[in-house]
Amino acid sequence: HRVTLIDKVRARRSGNEGFRQLQTIWNAGFDVQSADGISVPEPVGVISEFKMWCQRKVPGETATKLLAGPEGVTLARRIAEAIHKLHRANLPTERAHTMADELRILRECFSKVAAQRPEWVGRLARLMVACEKLGASVPSTNGCGIHRDFYSSQVIVDGARLWLIDFDLFCLGDPGLDVGNFLGHVREQALRERGDAKALREVERVMENRFVELSGERTRAAVRAYTTLTLARHVYLSTQFAERVHTTEALLELCERRVDQRP
Repeated sequence: HRVTLIDKVRARRSGNEGFRQLQTIWNAGFDVQSADGISVPEPVGVISEFKMWCQRKVPGETATKLLAGPEGVTLARRIAEAIHKLHRANLPTERAHTMADELRILRECFSKVAAQRPEWVGRLARLMVACEKLGASVPSTNGCGIHRDFYSSQVIVDGARLWLIDFDLFCLGDPGLDVGNFLGHVREQALRERGDAKALREVERVMENRFVELSGERTRAAVRAYTTLTLARHVYLSTQFAERVHTTEALLELCERRVDQRP
């Protein structure tokens, strides 16, 4: 039968690392026969001379539009269960990502925004200080294997089966980062598409609560902190897309309110 493959090429890598990472996840209960309906694409092989590795293309559509639809709340709950399964697997990785790394990236993003909008230099500096305080307030954790780039486009929905994709940034880190990053993207989507950052609030609430139910109440603070840090990073990201620039100041204001209220 005909098979469609997705190939990934790495400029400075052989392709073996990405292949082995996906293969490890596949073998940890994420294969196509997984009884819980949570899977990753099947790793197929490596073409070393092209520094390329291949995976089988999976059916379905990304969760982005579905989360904003009538089944969005139900889907949000399932996605929380899917990412918790990945964390629970606690798969090995040599890379790590800390709160200090997250804040460093945010600082770099704010510097780029300040260069474009010098009238916001003071606001960005104050927001950065608040984000650093927020980061320092998050309880430390031993961490586990996390996706690190988890948002709705990284989840393919195929009926009862969810496919988690794109593990290029997989590393050791705080599991709250994955859910906070996801929820930050959901809120940004609501603001951009509906003009109301709280338009998908029920989706956010159900996903956060289900994840905390599975992982423990201690993770809630991290989830909320990383949600705020993700939204802050979107202040910069919005300047990189013509269709998003209208949200830049609204995102800045939203982040300013969040660090004041600590939601």
